[in-house]
Order: sequence, then structure tokens, then C-alpha cells
Amino acid sequence: LQQEQSIYDKTLKIVNFLQSNLINDQPLSDSLDFAMNELNLSSNEREIVNFYSVDNIELEYATSCEKLSTYYYDIGLPLIGVDLLFPSGYNQILDILAQGLNIRFNSIVTLIKYSSNSVSVSISNGQIYTADKLIVTLPLGVLKSNVVTFDPPLPNYKQIAIQSLYFGLLNKFVLRFNQTFWSDKDFFYIMAPTGSGESRYDQSQFAEYLNWDYYVPGTNTLIVFASGDFAFNAETLTDSQLINQIMIKIKTVWPNAPQPIQYLITRWNSDPFARGSYTACSVNCKPSYYSDIAQSINDLIFFAGEHTSRDFSATTNGAYLSGQNAANLAIPPRK
Repeated sequence: LQQEQSIYDKTLKIVNFLQSNLINDQPLSDSLDFAMNELNLSSNEREIVNFYSVDNIELEYATSCEKLSTYYYDIGLPLIGVDLLFPSGYNQILDILAQGLNIRFNSIVTLIKYSSNSVSVSISNGQIYTADKLIVTLPLGVLKSNVVTFDPPLPNYKQIAIQSLYFGLLNKFVLRFNQTFWSDKDFFYIMAPTGSGESRYDQSQFAEYLNWDYYVPGTNTLIVFASGDFAFNAETLTDSQLINQIMIKIKTVWPNAPQPIQYLITRWNSDPFARGSYTACSVNCKPSYYSDIAQSINDLIFFAGEHTSRDFSATTNGAYLSGQNAANLAIPPRK
């Protein structure tokens, strides 16, 4: 693995040079291809670089390298600490944060109407709520879709930012088996067989596996990931087609692997209340777009969500911190 990592590191070093010296932005895929050509990599070495690119970049940003900006694909600050998983889901956080709040369920927002000193929210059943302040936490995918009307329309700079940032896709395939048959490590990866295809798209098909049994022993569960263009295409397939494809990949390592006894599949792009997973910086993206979306309107409407956090976009941390910031702006803490 050290040799494979070294090949990838050399490729990324050239990409980093381009990042600092390109006159015009270009897709990250073009920069990776340029670097591999400069290094005169063999077909097998290209497969390795593309696999590492899927693991380190496409799964990280939920976006194919063809869509990512060379200039700003890795914009943001590193988070301090380790990744944490919640065995019972995000409700372990949300149930605590929601205590004492008046939350209206099954209320689909259709219209946000505002003036210089008032704001109202209309929902699909015709009911209208008025408020002194409003915090909008609609995901970027929902904002892009314009299914919620703003009256008057959002300022032009904010509309440009919303449409210019890319909203990526990462889906999970949770498979439960009657017994474990895989590695005892927390994560493992399966490359496409050598010679089967050197493209990143080929390597992106069910490459990463989270061993849930490592965190919750006895669950006999694997979580498989798909991101970027492949994730979008996978949403058009049936459950049985997807499970069969995953099992074909798994059986390249464990030929006698049994079929799962239960499964759960996410399709975030098809979810009308998400329309994707999280934000990435596409070609010709500007770092200011994040703060443009976050900018309040008339000190009346405030915006929060991972797409408003330049430093920590695409993370739960970024979403949570942006919410705190919006709340403090809307209702300043007492001194």
C-alpha cells in the first residue's frame, strides 16, 4: 500500500501546483489527468490513482472530480478530533436540542413573504405564520429547486450563489447479514478488479465499506457508500439491482458471502426535502458564495445550514455552528 499511496501523493503534488498556478479554473478531473500524464503512469497505476481519488476526494465531497473546482475543491478548515458515529442515529442529538420547542410537523413551506419589517411563512395547507425574525435552514438542493417561493425574490447576489454552488450526492446502502464474514477493521475498501476499467467512475462503484459491527457488535451489518455521478445514476436502479451489484463486488473478495437478510437504501436526490446531500465547490465557484447565502436580509431573514459555512461545509459541525450563528444574529445573547 505504501507504493500505491506514493503514486497518489505524487499525482496530488502536481495537482496542488496547478491549484496555485493555473490562470483559469478547470475541473479537478482535468488536473488529475494532466498529473497522471506528466508522471507517465501505466494503466494499472491510473486505476490506483483514480481509486484513491474516489476514496479521498469524491466520497469526501459527495461529488465527482469532473464537477469539482481545481482551485477550491478542498476549501475549508480541517476539523479537530475524530469522527463519531451515533448508534441510535442523530436523534441522540436532536431529541435533546428540541426539548421545549414548539415544532410543527407535516408543515410544508411553500412561500416566504417579507418586507422591510415583517415576514410570513405560508404552508401547503393554506396556514400562514407571521414572525419577528425567520431563520431559513432549507438545504441547498431545495433552494436550488425553487419549490419555496420568496416574495420579493431573493437578492440577485444570493440567487447567483445558490445556483453556482454544487450540491453533491452521497447515498448509503445498509446491509444486514445473518453473520459477519468480512474484515474486523472499521473501514475497508474494494477496488474494481485490475483491468476492469481505469476511470474514476468505474472505481467509484461501491468502493467504501463501513463495518457497523465494529461499533455495535452483533449487528452483522455493513454500510456501503456511493457518491457523485454514480450515486445519481444508482438512484434510477431498483433495490434488487443495487443489492445484486453490491454483492457482485463483495464476492470478488469473499466468494461465499451470503445474501443480506435486511437492507436499507437512501436516495437523497429523490427526497423532495433534501434533493441531494451536501455542498461542494464546482468549477468557477467563488469562496464568497457561502457567505453570500448566509447574509441576512433586512436583519429579518437569516440563513443557516452547511451550505452557509465556508470553513466547515459538508459537515454536521458546519450545519450546527451555522445555526448557532444565525440564532445569535437573530436574537443577540444578553450581556
